[in-house]
Amino acid sequence: MTAQVPDIVNFRGQQYALAGIDGVGLFKPEDHGLVAQAFSTACWRGFHCEYSVHDEALFLEQLNIGLSEEDSAKGAQVFGRVLESYTYDARKLEKGAWVPVTQLAHDKRVRNLHQPVRFSGGLLLGGEFIREMYVHMGFHPAHKFRIVHELIFEEGRLQKAFYCSTEMANFREAMASRPGQPERRPSKQEIEEWVQRTFSLDYERGDA
Repeated sequence: MTAQVPDIVNFRGQQYALAGIDGVGLFKPEDHGLVAQAFSTACWRGFHCEYSVHDEALFLEQLNIGLSEEDSAKGAQVFGRVLESYTYDARKLEKGAWVPVTQLAHDKRVRNLHQPVRFSGGLLLGGEFIREMYVHMGFHPAHKFRIVHELIFEEGRLQKAFYCSTEMANFREAMASRPGQPERRPSKQEIEEWVQRTFSLDYERGDA
């Protein structure tokens, strides 16, 4: 298994991973006639987005998505823009040495969208990921980041913003101080529930 590529949110001049969602209205490919296909073990859902908060409003700035050969051939579009192929810089091992190469990405993308997103609910943004808490599966939850913000939106307009880093640090400390439990093999149900939580960004907001 592989950790999943998170959506990105640009907020107050900084870039954050989207670490929790409690609400409706973020971008969904199916709402635009697109069928996302997994293009990497790091992106099983088949797409990832970059958002921004600008002038107290939420915008979709970039979409990366895996498409079928048929959809790619017919020039699939979103917001009237064609999803295009692109290349990226990489390295490969050649005769015992790493050499730079240019690779064709398996997904398509469209940039500079700046499309309003009428999201209502809460988003948790995470910055400065704690490397010691990395696991090879799913999305990383908010408590694995040193910097955490919670943003509350109504129809895409920012209503409230909370700095939650101290609360998350207290949560990590509480988790670390829990008395040790006897080791045992988890049940099939526990494994299934853990996988479901790990591959979900859902969280429940407290009373603000």
